[in-house]
Amino acid sequence: MSDATNVPEAADHVLKTRSPLWMMATVTGIFGLAYAYTVFSAIGALLQQASGPYPLTATGWTVLIAAVVVPVIIFTAVVSLGIRRLIGEYTMMLLAGYALAQVYWMNTLSLMLSSGCSFVSGNPFCG
Repeated sequence: MSDATNVPEAADHVLKTRSPLWMMATVTGIFGLAYAYTVFSAIGALLQQASGPYPLTATGWTVLIAAVVVPVIIFTAVVSLGIRRLIGEYTMMLLAGYALAQVYWMNTLSLMLSSGCSFVSGNPFCG
């Protein structure tokens, strides 16, 4: 004889199922393109400053290379931490990481505009 009272009911516990792989790949790809746009903008700024008439200082190289590397690090960290979560949680993590990468890029741009003289050496207009 089997005891039917020991069998758990489906309503007693909720299973957290993993999202389909194609859905995770689509969300990762869309956000990957957004992160890549930030990286390519930073590469463009780096190349523009490096090929300008005045050489970059160590501060300029450090800040501009960090603007290229930081979004890649953020994207890698978010994907590695969020890939096993539900699609909504994963999307929100990617969105928060993208917002963080954009804040960093905007801070880099504002630093370039406000203290651009610390990025280059030999500029006669930078007293």
